Amino acid sequence: MEPVEAEGKMERIGYLGDMRVEQEQTELLNSALKSVSSPIGKDQIFKLLEEHLAGNAPATPLLLTGSSGHGKTAMVAKWIEHLQSSEGDRLLIMYHFVKCLGAPSAEYANIVRRFIQKMMFYCKESGQPLIDLSQLKECLFKWLEKLSTNLGIPNKEKALIIIDGADLIAGNENHFSWIRDPLPANIHVVLTATEDNYPDKWRFLSSPSLLIPTASDLVQLIENIQAKLDVQLLTGNELSFNEL
Repeated sequence: MEPVEAEGKMERIGYLGDMRVEQEQTELLNSALKSVSSPIGKDQIFKLLEEHLAGNAPATPLLLTGSSGHGKTAMVAKWIEHLQSSEGDRLLIMYHFVKCLGAPSAEYANIVRRFIQKMMFYCKESGQPLIDLSQLKECLFKWLEKLSTNLGIPNKEKALIIIDGADLIAGNENHFSWIRDPLPANIHVVLTATEDNYPDKWRFLSSPSLLIPTASDLVQLIENIQAKLDVQLLTGNELSFNEL
């Protein structure tokens, strides 16, 4: 009986660990959604992201870049929120936010294991994903192919994988060697990274960049916030007329 009890305990610990990871990811998404109401350049970037998602041929990932603090995380969070409300019935969304360099969320093995678990769940498979780092690439591709075959059963037409902060993942240059190979046509991947902080081997990827906001961008942002708050700002001349 003792070996059985030990095995059950280990399985329960793993399950609770996965629940903590899912809770952290939900919190990171919600925090990003609250950080800014309307990222500058959102419409233009959204258009590029939508075009990538609309592709029907095997493609390599899209890499969204920008300087640190310019809204990459807020941008993808807003896009996820938009897709969940507009495409939730047809699109399987799997996202992962890297909290910071050296955090558990930055461990490649944890990220891949989490995605494999989600693909197993969608494909109605049971069991424990492999966590041997030397087999992660093979295991990931096995489940990507299986997921691709199962999409459309019963209603999801495509799958989208988003990894925010891919440049913060330890060993990213080696672990992401698979991005050079086109993925199944119904599976799309979007990565974000800080400009000039990602491996040279990623530079072949299509990589729209979030630009430094101009003065007109900031004026537009203020006007958007003003409109949302329904606040009417009066000029000095308008104030004078009102006082007459």
